[in-house]
Amino acid sequence: LGRPLTASTILNDIEFCMSDGSAQRYCPKNAPQGNGFSVQNGPLTFRQSLRESLNLPALSVARAVGVDAIMETVSQFGIRRDWGDRSNYGLSFALGAGEMRLIDMTSAFQVVANMGVRVEPTFIHHVIDRNGKTVRDYASKPEGRRVIDAAHAYVMADILKDNTDPAQNWIFGNWTTIGRPAGLKTGTTDNLQDVWAIGFTPQRLTGIWMGNADNSEMRGITSAMGPAVLWRE
Repeated sequence: LGRPLTASTILNDIEFCMSDGSAQRYCPKNAPQGNGFSVQNGPLTFRQSLRESLNLPALSVARAVGVDAIMETVSQFGIRRDWGDRSNYGLSFALGAGEMRLIDMTSAFQVVANMGVRVEPTFIHHVIDRNGKTVRDYASKPEGRRVIDAAHAYVMADILKDNTDPAQNWIFGNWTTIGRPAGLKTGTTDNLQDVWAIGFTPQRLTGIWMGNADNSEMRGITSAMGPAVLWRE
């Protein structure tokens, strides 16, 4: 790309094939529509690409910056998983090929919602001693540290607000609007084994995952119709 990405940066929503280091070639597509076909939209802005959850523009960014840079950014956002040998991961890492827990994804989106300041997630509300004195208060006085520039977080949060605005997101804005601005991102794994949604207002961020306990394919449910609607409620 040769220059910093902005919300108006033009990305290519165009199919391509490349070697993945084996006998097979990597030929990704966007998620199929209701008719079973994957669309190609040609040049789109960064904002449009993220709003419509398109795979190909995300992969074009990955091709430009490299998987190592993505992994470093993921770590910066607080997701410190043991990925093993990094050479085992290709461009598909940009689409979620690296396994993550819901707490990982939710806490990473919290950095965006909190204007670039990360607060380590905890399941502890507060700690008191035997005399009833509060020793540590994780709820009302969380400790945070800045990990990305506030301006970058603001732009990303502003893009994610499109997903709950029926006037901006014709795909599922009507499903997810809460009547006021809110950020939202949905995700779906292959074969509908997992669907999730992470949404936030200035006061609260919530992550929701849905899937079958035996990891089998779900039917009749999508990330917008399942976890996104539950988030809305």
